[in-house]
Amino acid sequence: MKKIRFVFLMLLIVSVMTACGKDDKEKVKINIVDKPDYDIELDDEDWDTEYDGKDFDDESYDADYDDSDESTSNRVERDNGHVYEYFDEDITWTEAREACIDMGGHLLTIVDQEEADFIYDNFYDKKAWIGAYKFGEVWYWVTHEDWGFTNWDNNEPSNSKGAEWCVHLWTDMRWNDLADEDVKNVVAGYICEFDDYTDHGDY
Repeated sequence: MKKIRFVFLMLLIVSVMTACGKDDKEKVKINIVDKPDYDIELDDEDWDTEYDGKDFDDESYDADYDDSDESTSNRVERDNGHVYEYFDEDITWTEAREACIDMGGHLLTIVDQEEADFIYDNFYDKKAWIGAYKFGEVWYWVTHEDWGFTNWDNNEPSNSKGAEWCVHLWTDMRWNDLADEDVKNVVAGYICEFDDYTDHGDY
């Protein structure tokens, strides 16, 4: 008799647990600000995420959308008010210089380590023209700011073939001298700087 009661009790417990363990799914909508709605369906510990653009009546949450990624921005502003912008165009140094002037700026000048660090942080791996050039045997900035700080790559400037008189960013954002027309497979774009300085336009 005790055995029958025990079996009956076990069957009752199993029935109750089955009834309480129904596969009830909770659907939660996350509303991402200024972006399409993404509907997230929760099933116990498993998540099934899909986009279908539908709305649910359940509880909603607002989340800030961050569209930034690991790549650098094409346009950044420094805390001193200087603005820097990278342009991905295969043009000569002279053409890049003129393009920056036309936009109201000048080719990038890097006059101290702090500015070099800023350029490194924001435009890493951009092998772009900058506003340095050689006239005779003397190096200048296009703005005629003081030429003191330099960041040449190893064994540079080399003046290969006696024709390298303008500068671009190279390995680890260090500097390399290059001929004006040497663009293909070497230089990728240019960086303009917008501030209170002006390009003198002479050589």
